[in-house]
Amino acid sequence: MAKQSPKLKGVLKRIGLRTRELRRQRGLTQEETAAKLDLEVQNYSDLERGKRNVTVNTLLRVAAVLGVDIAELFVVPKARKVRPGRPRKTE
Repeated sequence: MAKQSPKLKGVLKRIGLRTRELRRQRGLTQEETAAKLDLEVQNYSDLERGKRNVTVNTLLRVAAVLGVDIAELFVVPKARKVRPGRPRKTE
């Protein structure tokens, strides 16, 4: 498998974050979205995490399922709010 360039990794990560943002806005789970795309849930999860180099065809299908133009997948995602959690252990 060919090694991905840092630039490609960044693009895939942004597309994945934007896809997740749009999916959540529509109240869909990863499982529901993967089923509509006829993808395995793990493959769809990889897409959202920027771990999968997707084809233009897949991007078109994702855009259709989310009800947006493909260009929407390339919009920079909004900054995520950091959710407070349990503090890290300090030793």
